[in-house]
Amino acid sequence: MFSVQEKSRAADVGRKLLSACHTHADGRNIGVNCEMDKIGTFKRRGVAIFEDTFKSLEYEIYSRANSTVLSEELPSGVEILPFQSQYLEAVYEYDHSLMGYERKSTVEASCYEDNSKTLIAIKDGKCVGFGSIKLNIMGIARVGPLYADDPVVAEAMLKRLINEMPEVSGFTTVTISSNLYANMMMEKLGLPVHGNIYRLYSKEKLKVDTNKVFAHFDIDFAPF
Repeated sequence: MFSVQEKSRAADVGRKLLSACHTHADGRNIGVNCEMDKIGTFKRRGVAIFEDTFKSLEYEIYSRANSTVLSEELPSGVEILPFQSQYLEAVYEYDHSLMGYERKSTVEASCYEDNSKTLIAIKDGKCVGFGSIKLNIMGIARVGPLYADDPVVAEAMLKRLINEMPEVSGFTTVTISSNLYANMMMEKLGLPVHGNIYRLYSKEKLKVDTNKVFAHFDIDFAPF
C-alpha cells in the first residue's frame, strides 16, 4: 500500500517512500495497482512494466445486493461448506497452485478475520475454490477473495456469501476485466463500475490464471 497525504505531495515524500520500497524488495518483483493518473508517476520511479491483458474493475453500491438473481446450481460432486480449521491445508494448497507462491499467513488471517465469513468448495476431498465476505471500514460487505476452477461454482458461492450478511446495506468487490464470467455476475446483480484500476510491475508480469479469479483478495494488499 502506498499513500501520501495531499499536503505532503510536493515534499518529495512519495519518491523517498518508493525508494525505500525498492530497497526493502531487495531485487524482487514489485507490483502496483493504481488509477490511470498515477501510472506515469510509478513508471518514472522504476515500476514501468504495464499489464496490458487486463485491468481491475471496482464495483460498489450502497444498498443490499440482490442475490436472488444468482444461480445456486452446483456441478455434480461439488459441495460448498463453511470454513473450518480442518480445511485450512486444502485452502493453502489451492491458493498456492493458483498464485504460484506461498502466502499461508495471509490466507490464514483472512479465513479467521473478525466480521467475515469464508466458504470453501470441495470435490472428492479436494478444494476447488474458496471465497470470503467481510465488513470493510465503511461498514459495507466486501467479497474477496473469490477463487474457483468453475464459474458455476463461483456464482453459487457468491450467492451464498451475500446471503451470509443479510443485515448489511452496501456491497463492493473488485473483479478482473478479462474474466468475463465474473463481470457477467456483476451485471446480473446490476452493479455499476465504480473505478478502473491498472497494474504495473518493476521486473516482470505475474502469470496467474485470471479465469479462476472472480474477485481480488484485496486490491490494496495483494496482486490478485
